Amino acid sequence: MAERNGTSTTTAGPLPDTRVVVAFHKPKPMVADLTKERGMLRVAERLHREVGTRLTPVGRLDRTTTGLLIWTNDGGLTTELNATAEKEYRVMYMGVEPGTSGVAPLGELTVADLAALLGGVLLEKEGKHVRFETVTPRPDLAERLPPVPTKARRAAATDAAPAEETAEIEEGTDEPPVAVVKTRHFVDVTLRCGVYHVVKRAFHHCTGRAVSGLHRTRVNGLRLADVNAPSPGSYCVLTPTQIEQLTTRVP
Repeated sequence: MAERNGTSTTTAGPLPDTRVVVAFHKPKPMVADLTKERGMLRVAERLHREVGTRLTPVGRLDRTTTGLLIWTNDGGLTTELNATAEKEYRVMYMGVEPGTSGVAPLGELTVADLAALLGGVLLEKEGKHVRFETVTPRPDLAERLPPVPTKARRAAATDAAPAEETAEIEEGTDEPPVAVVKTRHFVDVTLRCGVYHVVKRAFHHCTGRAVSGLHRTRVNGLRLADVNAPSPGSYCVLTPTQIEQLTTRVP
């Protein structure tokens, strides 16, 4: 056995007919394409070298999304997880506090926002109706940022102009700077759909808030916090018990 990034890996490698499942803690930025040398291709080569068999990722996480990504040599498991697995994500978005001069307030999710997220949205490009299974705001994690002095010309947090970019500088004016006070807000969501950028697209469509950070915390019954892959870039080979958790759907 050898230690890699704080995880145990098998250097000798398993038998060719042995199912291997790995939990990888995806960092950012990392290109999700297996054909990119600076992205997942390097991870695939590393796992092949250290685990002893060729593995492929189950689904994809985009370049800036972090968290739990499963790798396996079991095509049947890949198909099963892609089709039915429930994934949990922690969404981060930026809010602007009420009272900030010249800036439209945008804070915690409203009752209408929650209803829209649970009701779902039709993604026209794919022709799929997507809805979140659960939506859990996390006000306990909210982080108020230090005020940022700037000249505010206008502001509205939209997909094209996220909250952190809405305080625009108006050139050639002598307006005194105002303090833009922003807060990082978090909400945990679950869904079963694997459409491209589905969380970011559906969240913005339903709430008008642009996602500024996304972290996958769970796939079915397996949580990233419960496997030995504590830091971005680390991984661990799952035990039979952990594989059972991975394949068990959460009620």
